[in-house]
Amino acid sequence: MTDLHDGTRAAGNLEDDAEKTAPIRIPAQFRQAPAIAPLRPQQARPMPPQGAMPPPPVAPTAARNGFGITALCLGIVSLVFMLIPLTGFIAVILGALALIFGISGWSRARRGQATNGKMAVTGSALGALGLIVGIIGVVIMFQATAQLNDALDQLGTPSSSSTPYVGGPAAPERPAATSYTYEVTGNYRATQLTYTASNGDSASFNDNGTTSSGSKLPWSETVTPEPNGNYQSLNASTLSSKGDSWITCTIKDNTGAVIATDTGRGAYAGCYASTPFN
Repeated sequence: MTDLHDGTRAAGNLEDDAEKTAPIRIPAQFRQAPAIAPLRPQQARPMPPQGAMPPPPVAPTAARNGFGITALCLGIVSLVFMLIPLTGFIAVILGALALIFGISGWSRARRGQATNGKMAVTGSALGALGLIVGIIGVVIMFQATAQLNDALDQLGTPSSSSTPYVGGPAAPERPAATSYTYEVTGNYRATQLTYTASNGDSASFNDNGTTSSGSKLPWSETVTPEPNGNYQSLNASTLSSKGDSWITCTIKDNTGAVIATDTGRGAYAGCYASTPFN
């Protein structure tokens, strides 16, 4: 009995152990959802220090191209004025401004504040050209003005290297001639001698009386002029047909001064001299 009871108890214990070790089946309605993996904590952003505000967002700035555009415009205008020397000073002013604005615009382009660096360089080059040519035009203008002033001064005043003309000394008044002497000279005979007599009438002389033989030279005659006469004259010609012939008519006053003279040369050459009366 005891053994049977103990066997039954042992069998019962085995069943109880089997039930305890067997997996427990849970109805579907009582089953729990699968466990969700925990979220990773996000990395916390650094907070600004206490009392400091975050910097505001930087807005994009527009390109500052004003200096380059101004330099190009001024450089082009300076080229127009540099072609005329009279307006060269305007080209100098505009060229200098274009050079200044061009350099400033190029500096902005290097700093990234402008986008027209090439335009600024072009304006600077044109401004420099206008400045140089304008200076040359101004120099030419000043030189021309100085030369014009010198020319006007020379026209208005006598030259410093020359002695101003103040007039020569007045010639002393010659006393009125009391007589005139007519003279005819030559290398051959004269055909006929004609002169003005003292009373103003014409007179002729031929020592042979015929024109074929003529008068022997030299010949002279002295006359006394009358007041208020018109002129005195002497006329003669050579008788020779040879080419080496010559004849001279001369009028002298009573002091021996020659008043008038004339010489003719060649075949049948003639001479004529005249002088006013007193």
